[in-house]
Order: sequence, then C-alpha cells, then structure tokens
Amino acid sequence: MVQRLAIEHSHHFVAIAVVAASLSEWLASRFTPSRSMPILFIHGTADTVTPYIGGRQPGGARVLSVENTVKIWAHFNGCNKSPEAQEIHGLDNIPLVSVFTYDSCKSHSQVKLYRIEGGGHIWPGESEGLPKSEVGKLSFEIDASEEIWDLFEHISKVEKGDR
Repeated sequence: MVQRLAIEHSHHFVAIAVVAASLSEWLASRFTPSRSMPILFIHGTADTVTPYIGGRQPGGARVLSVENTVKIWAHFNGCNKSPEAQEIHGLDNIPLVSVFTYDSCKSHSQVKLYRIEGGGHIWPGESEGLPKSEVGKLSFEIDASEEIWDLFEHISKVEKGDR
C-alpha cells in the first residue's frame, strides 16, 4: 500500500519504508512516481504471504521479487547499479541479515534493503503478532521500528540542512 501511495502521490511523501511487501505486477506496470525519495525495505526470505522471490500471493495477486522491486526504485532514484553489501552475523557467525544499500542517488534518495535470512511475514523486533505457523520465523537481529525511525530522522535533518 505504501508503495502505491508513493507512486501515485509521491509529492506528499519525503521518504517511505516498506516491511514485508514488494510491488505487484499490476502496480509495477503503472510505475510513474513524480519524484525520487529515500526508501527502506525490510523483508524475510521465507515470507509465505509475499514471497521474497516473487510469484503468487495467497490471495492470487502476482508480485515481483523483493530484489527486483528494490532495483526498480534504485534505478528510478538514479542510484548506483550495484549495492554496497553488509552482513549482520549471529552467534555461529552465520549471516542473519544482509543489508544492501544503493547510494549516489538523485536528491539523496538512497534505497536500502534489509534481507532477513529465513524471516517470515513479520515485523522484525516485535514479539507480538500472529502465530509462527501462519507468518514464519521472527527476527530480533534488527528492530524494524528503530531502522525506520533512523531513516526518517536522518531525512528530517537533511531536509532542515543539518546533515
């Protein structure tokens, strides 16, 4: 929903954050935002509601893969073609979260993806919600609310000229 609003009414938004969602094929075919903006994506690779690799959702809608969705926004925002990659490791030194950052964008419109390895259709960092059997594995490696707040706080400072 937030991507549709950003595409159809981008003049109302300075930045957006997308958790557990990608572009539907229908919306991607109508991709005409009026301006670039910073975007943060957070998505689990084992999401059964909005498949990370794209495909059909349980309700029947077809969605693009999360990575293709991110690339569409990064291209529109005039970012580098290849992202900078970082990993957040767990106790066994296994990467639990991969962070892909597309920089050098128009109007400071960075695009960032937090890919949560094995994560389900969840809000990372929140223990409340639907049963694991319905939405998949919960992740505490990042806190989605904190990451989104950091983005909006940074954008607010840039807009005010406080960089």
